[in-house]
Amino acid sequence: MQLKRDVCGRKTASVPLRQDGLTLLETLASVVVLAIFSTVLLMVLSSFLFYEHLSVQEQQASMLANQQFTVMAQQGALVTLNTTEPKTLMYDGTTYHLSLLNLTSTEPRYANGLVDVEVTVSWVTTFRGTDVTERVTLKQLFTR
Repeated sequence: MQLKRDVCGRKTASVPLRQDGLTLLETLASVVVLAIFSTVLLMVLSSFLFYEHLSVQEQQASMLANQQFTVMAQQGALVTLNTTEPKTLMYDGTTYHLSLLNLTSTEPRYANGLVDVEVTVSWVTTFRGTDVTERVTLKQLFTR
């Protein structure tokens, strides 16, 4: 502590002003910034994980559709179309709905002797509490 004389000649003690630590306002502002940053980071990670999981589901749906094409190639496309009803399959905890559609009737005359088949695989997934229906549709041309 230093003693100084003011303008009137009185002795006054001057204490150097020194700030140790943060004020309450600075602490609250840093907490708010950290909370906003953490929330944004969690939302980005949540979206990343959702789209990664959706990608896996799309690959599984494509695999199921291609398996159906393999069955149709072995048994004949028309036989499979006439005897197969829409299917519900459970794969890795996800329920997939598989349906077949014969597109041949919409083809022009030059496609005689060919069977155009569409396989649609759909499923329901959840993103941020909302159910979302996803769909994969593949088409393939078979000979009768």
